Amino acid sequence: MPVPRRVLDPGAQHFVADWGQAVTITTPLLRAEAGRYPNDKALRNSLESCPP
Repeated sequence: MPVPRRVLDPGAQHFVADWGQAVTITTPLLRAEAGRYPNDKALRNSLESCPP
């Protein structure tokens, strides 16, 4: 699993110092990638749990 997707894992709260900030930064980047790769089901599934 790529690092940005790992940040979205709630278990990442234990190894990322500012998990909330990491999610705030990572989510828009992953949404942009999802636009580039619309058939990537794993990426879309990762984004379903992201905050809006």
